[in-house]
Amino acid sequence: MRPAQRLLGCAILVLGVGLLAGCSGGSASGGGNTIQMTGTEFKYDPATVSVKAGSPVTVALKNTGTTPHDFTIDSLDGKKVQTTAAVGQTANVTFTPAAAGTYQFYCAQPGHKEGGMVGTLTVTA
Repeated sequence: MRPAQRLLGCAILVLGVGLLAGCSGGSASGGGNTIQMTGTEFKYDPATVSVKAGSPVTVALKNTGTTPHDFTIDSLDGKKVQTTAAVGQTANVTFTPAAAGTYQFYCAQPGHKEGGMVGTLTVTA
């Protein structure tokens, strides 16, 4: 293989990997999609999420911890949003935020919020 062909092949490989990474489900953004979130003692990953107002969003909370964990927002458009995942399980909650704003989500299990299991949901217009 000539050096020019080898360089072209490497460039195509790098572009392909970049495109695949950009399309992966690991994004912390939502806009009518599913946000994959992991909960463990005592944190969320990702802990900062941005979504668009008016677009349905599903949070899929995978519990990799040793106790139950949940995703709770006390008041999003006047409603409580919550789902609880048992150890080793994934729980989903779907909601459609109506207005832009910043909201705290947290784990409502006793002591978890106080232990730092909190995050931020930013809803953009």
